[in-house]
Amino acid sequence: MKKFAFILVLSCISLLNIGQIQLENTTLIVESVAQDLLLPWDMVWGPDNTIWFSERVGNIKRFDLETGIVDLIYYESACDPYEEENSGMHGFNLHPQFPTVPYMYAHYPVDLFNSRIVRYVYDVNTNSITGSSIILQLGANASHNGSRIIWDNDESFFFCIGDAFTSLQYPQDPDHLNGKILRVGMNGEIPSDNPNPASYVYTLGHRNPQGLVKASNGILYSSEHGTFVDDEINIIEPSRNYGWPYSIGPCDAFDAEETEFCNAFNVREPIWWWNPTQACSGMDYYDHEAIPEWRNSLIVGFLKEAQFKVLNLSEDGLSVLSESSFLPTELGRVRDVLVSSDGSVYVCTSNREQLGVPYVTADDDQIWRIYNPDYVVSVEEEAVKAELNLFPNPADTYVNLLSPSHGLCSIEFFDGAGRVVMSEHYQNNGYLQLDTQSLESGMYIVRFTSSEGNVNTEHLFVNHR
Repeated sequence: MKKFAFILVLSCISLLNIGQIQLENTTLIVESVAQDLLLPWDMVWGPDNTIWFSERVGNIKRFDLETGIVDLIYYESACDPYEEENSGMHGFNLHPQFPTVPYMYAHYPVDLFNSRIVRYVYDVNTNSITGSSIILQLGANASHNGSRIIWDNDESFFFCIGDAFTSLQYPQDPDHLNGKILRVGMNGEIPSDNPNPASYVYTLGHRNPQGLVKASNGILYSSEHGTFVDDEINIIEPSRNYGWPYSIGPCDAFDAEETEFCNAFNVREPIWWWNPTQACSGMDYYDHEAIPEWRNSLIVGFLKEAQFKVLNLSEDGLSVLSESSFLPTELGRVRDVLVSSDGSVYVCTSNREQLGVPYVTADDDQIWRIYNPDYVVSVEEEAVKAELNLFPNPADTYVNLLSPSHGLCSIEFFDGAGRVVMSEHYQNNGYLQLDTQSLESGMYIVRFTSSEGNVNTEHLFVNHR
């Protein structure tokens, strides 16, 4: 395993404005914020306004939105991700309490027929991976390995995986993990509250799911590649069957046998589908006031059509009311979508892969930002951001904590291994001073919880002279 204890600057910010998107009442700006990437696949939010993402070749990178710097955090060289056709490192995520719980997870194939989910241990002091463990082994193939990792809670995550071109019987076989959505414990165990407490399988009958998101409405949605017909958007419900290979799209699409299968095997029909297929990929849920026209929507990236689509949902989130398509082919194959806390939408492209040749440009692949330049951050949002002020930083013998919140508050200091090394519950009058002489020199994550329940985290450097 190769470790990186330094920061390698791969790309600095370069804002390339390619134009605008005009909605009914809102004008959006589209700009490139990171270039020269290598098939970025899965983007997730990290602490301190950063985007962490996997690249198909086996890279884990971090993009700082404020500085525009892309850091290479790690390259999986101990067992290089196997790349053949469309395979490689795909699904990636950070633990919900990262970096106080210093785990990140990735999925990749190790050879043509085998893949794994790996948990990495991250050290904030050295900005490097200090260990890893295999938590689950799965099948693989040259394609249909598409995967996403979405956290259900602090202890378990959902994982979608394609059928890996295996026997058509496997997606319907509960004893085979491919062609499924799984629910996995953070240490690789089977969660005791799974539909079957002896199985990882949450749902079965999937062909090649490429997107997975748990929306703020509580619903778990997935996007899935069809063959030549019926790309699907599904609502994922425990123990349900999603039909493949005996049912494609809606249950009555082809013949009576398909309807009979759906009735006999508890098949959940998709809430939306496309004919012919357009290769829907990563997606996210949008419900921010910055773009009113997109509230309560799924934003889905597409590969064949080189665009993203906005699916406006019903109030209960159970059906799609309308569809709108955006972005010309200048961007190319949209692999993933990520919605930020300020209402911006980030999309990444994967144009360097074999099927993306028509779209490749000199600075591919890229991350693009779509945002409303007229949106003003609300007073409430600014208040949360300003909840905690630490000084001096770096600290030597003491640190001052300044917060406008009053009432019973708590402060916790976490070291690079995620251990609580100092904590304090106190009646806040706006100011607190803490002795830091007992802390070793290094970086700490400070988590502040206000009396109103707002949580904020900041980095604190301790440097004893």
